[in-house]
Amino acid sequence: MDRVGAGGVLGTFALQYGKAMGINCIAIDAGEDKAKLCKELGAVAFIDYKTSPNIAADLRATIPDGLEAHAALLLATHEEPFQQAYKYVRPYGTVVCVGMPGQALLEAPVFDTVYQPSTIMLQ
Repeated sequence: MDRVGAGGVLGTFALQYGKAMGINCIAIDAGEDKAKLCKELGAVAFIDYKTSPNIAADLRATIPDGLEAHAALLLATHEEPFQQAYKYVRPYGTVVCVGMPGQALLEAPVFDTVYQPSTIMLQ
């Protein structure tokens, strides 16, 4: 499972739950301090969104079968991850949006949603 906003309060809580449940969590956040914290809390990999040229490709590279994540838990406080999540969740995967920014839009190209359908849950 991919976790966006991994180094914050909710993210670190989710990583610990994921580890306890046996889920392979891939954390997405920014900075060496967040990378260290996320790995200490159980993330099997960390992707720095500020330095990654292609988050989806970097995420696939961390998954043994080379596919996308089964699910994404979005805890970010800005809109961009909500626009990108469908790119790194495999077909019929699940995107769970927690705490969306107030005026954010959730958009995805029609072709991509047909080619790679997924479930989007808003919490």
